[in-house]
Amino acid sequence: DNYFFGPIPDSLGSCVKLDRIRLGQNLLNGSIPPAWFELPLLQIMEIPKNQLSGSLPSQLFSNEKLGRLDLSDNLLSGQIPASFGNLTGMQTWLMPGNNLSGRLPPELRNLKKLSKLDLSDNLLEGPIPSELGECVDLTILDLSRNHLSGVIPPQLENLTVLDFLNLSRNYLNGSIPPSLQGMQSLTAADFSYNNLSGPIPEQGQFANFNSSSFIGNPRLCGAQLIPCGLSVSPPKSVHLKKEPPLISWVVLAVISSLTIVVLVGGIFCNRHAFCALLGRDTIESPWKLTAFQRLDFSASHVLDCLSDENIIGKGGAGTVYKGLMPSGSLVAVKRLPVMCKGSSYDHGFSAEIQTLGKIRHRHIVRLLGCCSNHETNLLVYEYMPNG
Repeated sequence: DNYFFGPIPDSLGSCVKLDRIRLGQNLLNGSIPPAWFELPLLQIMEIPKNQLSGSLPSQLFSNEKLGRLDLSDNLLSGQIPASFGNLTGMQTWLMPGNNLSGRLPPELRNLKKLSKLDLSDNLLEGPIPSELGECVDLTILDLSRNHLSGVIPPQLENLTVLDFLNLSRNYLNGSIPPSLQGMQSLTAADFSYNNLSGPIPEQGQFANFNSSSFIGNPRLCGAQLIPCGLSVSPPKSVHLKKEPPLISWVVLAVISSLTIVVLVGGIFCNRHAFCALLGRDTIESPWKLTAFQRLDFSASHVLDCLSDENIIGKGGAGTVYKGLMPSGSLVAVKRLPVMCKGSSYDHGFSAEIQTLGKIRHRHIVRLLGCCSNHETNLLVYEYMPNG
C-alpha cells in the first residue's frame, strides 16, 4: 500500500536471494516477471489488488520453496498452465477476481501440501477435475463465480479435512454426490445457483446446512428446499364472502394484541428481561471497529456472523462464531457476555485486547480487531481450523 505504479522491472528477477515479495494494494501494471517463479529461495509472493495483466508463465520448473501465492484482484488472463503442478511446496494459492479462463489442469493433483485454493470470480470453464480429490490437505476450496460445468466429482469426499467448500454460481449439473455427506470436517458449503438436480444429501454435516447453500437449483429437492416427490400445484381460486368469517376477527384481535405488547415492551424493556424474551440480540448503540492491522471488512460484516448456525463454541467466557468475510477469508468472532447498561465491569475486554492486539507469535492466534459499543464487545480473531 505505497501507491507504487507502473510495470515491475524484469531485472528484479535476478535477485536470487529474495525469499518474500509483498507488493499488495498498489497501482502496478504489466506482467509478472516469469523469473520470480523460479527464485530458489522465494517462499511468499503476494501482489494482490493491483492492475497486473497478461498470462501466467507457461513453463515452470519444480519449486518446493514457494508456499504462498496471492495474486488476487488483478487483471490476469489466459489459462492456468499445467506446469503449476510443479509448485509442489504450495500451501496457499489465492487468485480470485481475475480473468483466468480455460480448464483446471489435472496436474494440480501434485500439490499435496495445498491447504487453501481460491480461484473464484474468474472465467474458468470445463469440469472440476477429479484429481483435486488427491490434494488431501485442502481445508478451503473456492471455485465459485466461474463457468464450470459437468458434475461434482465424488472424489472430493477424499478431502477429509476440508472445512469450506464453495461451488456456487457455475453451470454444474447432475446430483450432489451422496458420498460427500461423509465429510465430517465440512462446516460450510455452498452449491447455490447451478443446474443441480435430485435429492440433497441428508446425513452428516448436510443436516446442518440451510437453504442458502442450495437455492438457485430449480430441480434440486430436499428438506432445505421443496421436499422430494412433492408436486406443487397452483393455488385454487377462493371465493371470498362479503363479510369476513368469525375466525378472521379472532385472528385479527390476537395479532393486534401481540402488536401492542411488543410496542409497549419495546419502550420499557431492558436487555435482561423483555428483550431477552423476544430474542432481541441486536444492540442499537453505534458500533466501533478497532483494527490491529489492515482489514478488508467492516463492523457490519462482523455483525452478520452472529447467527446460531455459525456458533462453533460456547462457554462462560462468551460465544464464538465462525464468519466468512467478503474477501473469502474466515474469522472467529468471540462475543463476550453482555454487560448491564452503565456497568464498569467489561469482563476483561480491555485487558484482553490491549495484550493480544500487540502479540505476534506463530503459536498464538492473531487478534485482527474488535467491535464494541456501550453494552457488547466482539473480538475478531484469525480463524484456525480445529483450534
